[in-house]
Amino acid sequence: MPAKPLRTLAPLTSAVHDLAITAHRLVDATLRGQHRSLLKGRGLEFGQYRSYEPGDDLRLLDWKLFGRSDRYFVREAETESNVGVHLVLDATGSMAYAEQGLSKIDFACNWLAALALLFHNQQDSLALTIISDGGIQHLPWQRGRAQLARIWHQLAMVNAGKPWPTSNSHSFVPSSPSRGIILCISDLSQADNEILDFLKRLREGRHETTLFHLLGAAELTLNLSGHSWIEDLETGTQVAIDAESARSSYVERVETYIDSMKSECLVSGITYRRLMLGEPAEGALRAWVQQRKSASRP
Repeated sequence: MPAKPLRTLAPLTSAVHDLAITAHRLVDATLRGQHRSLLKGRGLEFGQYRSYEPGDDLRLLDWKLFGRSDRYFVREAETESNVGVHLVLDATGSMAYAEQGLSKIDFACNWLAALALLFHNQQDSLALTIISDGGIQHLPWQRGRAQLARIWHQLAMVNAGKPWPTSNSHSFVPSSPSRGIILCISDLSQADNEILDFLKRLREGRHETTLFHLLGAAELTLNLSGHSWIEDLETGTQVAIDAESARSSYVERVETYIDSMKSECLVSGITYRRLMLGEPAEGALRAWVQQRKSASRP
């Protein structure tokens, strides 16, 4: 059984601190014994200077420039400039689903918090979009420790609720850097393909895009017995079923749906990756980092 995330164990006043602890734990476990720069290669050509910010890698400081100006500057390589990482969180009602005391929304927030830390450590700029019953919340791209803290703060306050806000999601297309990475986590509980359509619009600038499809084990197998009630967490609709007689057709329909989502992602140039609610997040994060590392090799 996975450990209950720290995010759920503290009042809101300390939730950000707990989320940061969880993110550091995940990242440290993922990169233990490995070179830190795993997500993309360091550039070989000098791109620009920028002012040092707390949390920047001290190895990137230009000490000669400090000697001349008495100010701290960080050297950026050309391949590291203008890379924006866009984190996208589906916080609609179905993400409140939980197994073994762990909800999808808690897993998702911890996952994105760890990804934010990974890319922050590589000096990338970060943006966060949260889709929930309150509509769309967006933090534009910025680089530095303060932006990481803002993202963690937003994630620590998230609660899942209600369906996808179709009213303004069709028109939401934020400005983005010329080179971007989009990382979305969702359970793909959708009425009319609205989640994938939203992700396709974000990707129109040809940004590298990955969809993390978060599922619970019981969702795949209908792990119920006898006569049961199933509730749609987004609409509140309840349906009575006989689990034994419904299981076979249910499993088949779920597998068909997942296969269709994989195919649509492939056609749309989106990388599909499944995450299981019950699996250790450290192992899943390590596997994803290694996959990116392998894909970047010539």
